[in-house]
Amino acid sequence: MAGEQVLMDKQVFSKLSVDELLQMEAEVLRQYENFATRNLSLNMARGKPAPTLLDNSNDVLGALTDAACADGTDARNYGILDGIPEMRKFFGDLLGIDTGRIIVGGNSSLNLMYDSIARLFCFGAPGFAPWSTVANRKFLCPCPGYDRHFAVTADFGFEMIVVPMNEDGPDMDV
Repeated sequence: MAGEQVLMDKQVFSKLSVDELLQMEAEVLRQYENFATRNLSLNMARGKPAPTLLDNSNDVLGALTDAACADGTDARNYGILDGIPEMRKFFGDLLGIDTGRIIVGGNSSLNLMYDSIARLFCFGAPGFAPWSTVANRKFLCPCPGYDRHFAVTADFGFEMIVVPMNEDGPDMDV
C-alpha cells in the first residue's frame, strides 16, 4: 500500500486494520514532508491567467508601462483580496482614512456579470420588464466556459442552454 496514491472513501478506511492505517499515515506524512521541503509558493486561484496571456492587453493599456505593484503582484491579474495596496493607499490619503480600513473591490468578469444579471433581474432595462417577471428564462452558455459564471445564471433561475465552441467560435446553429 505504501507509495500508492489512492482516493478512498469511508467504507474503505473502515476495513483497514490499525497497522494498515498507521502505515498509511506514515506514508502520507512522508509525502507531505517531501512537499514541505520544496518551499513551494503556489497560487491555487482558479482561472488565473498566465502572464503571457495578460501581456495581450499591453497595447490596450497604452500609457501604463509597469503593471506591477510595489510588492511585485501583477496588477493586471486577479488582485489581492482587499485590493491593490497602492489603490488602497491612494483612497486612504484622499479620504483621510487608515489604509487598513479600506477595501478596493474588483471589476472582474464575475462581478460585472453578477451586477448586470441582478440589475436586469430586479429592474429590467429601459422599455423591458424585470427578468424576474419573465417565465422560462434561458441563458446561452458557451462551453467550455466558467463554472462560476454559469452558477450566477443558475442562481437566478435561468435554464442554461449549452452552446459548444467550434474552432471559429460558438456553434451558431445551436
